Amino acid sequence: LHRVDRRQRQMCIRDSEGRYRYLLNGKQTAVVEHWVHYQLGDNQVTRTLRSDGHHFVLGVKAWGKGGVEFASLYWENATGRYSANYALQGDGVRWNLEGDTPQELLFDRPTCFFPLMRVFSGETLLTIVENGGRSQVLVPSIKTPEQRDSLFQPLLSERTVERLPDGAYHYRGGEYDDGARYELNASGLLQRYAWQQSEGEFWEVELV
Repeated sequence: LHRVDRRQRQMCIRDSEGRYRYLLNGKQTAVVEHWVHYQLGDNQVTRTLRSDGHHFVLGVKAWGKGGVEFASLYWENATGRYSANYALQGDGVRWNLEGDTPQELLFDRPTCFFPLMRVFSGETLLTIVENGGRSQVLVPSIKTPEQRDSLFQPLLSERTVERLPDGAYHYRGGEYDDGARYELNASGLLQRYAWQQSEGEFWEVELV
């Protein structure tokens, strides 16, 4: 994460904060995701941290400046600590795992960026809806976090969003082959999420 000097810290105003709890098959798990939105100068910043308290920590800081979307990502578990930086602008992204040479990936179509955490879900879904209900989405990979070479690698997939009669959204694509149900609140923030990952795994995420 980039450093903030004393003057900038004084300009930092906390606008809102909250947390998401994770339930598996109706039972609350130890996974909790805390988030905070605040204004830093002219930039709106979001910081969020997901952890089960014992086995892993995933952190993301995201902000925009001058037409560029920035994100700093952090992963920690028993195998080590790793961080990465992303910068998306126009038809491409520049990214790197800390200590590695930055890489560039160009897009062949409009692409929406989802920086992993539930607090960004509402904005991602609404952006896809504005794009006609279908879009390519970029997600930093945490599928195999124990493998440094694949951690935070950019994954591209085609996603679709359908507005349901009750006002919720059906999200398909990527890992959501069978679709996932998203409910947003009046401000466009994720309120509740439900996904049947497999026959024996039904996940729910709730804003509390």
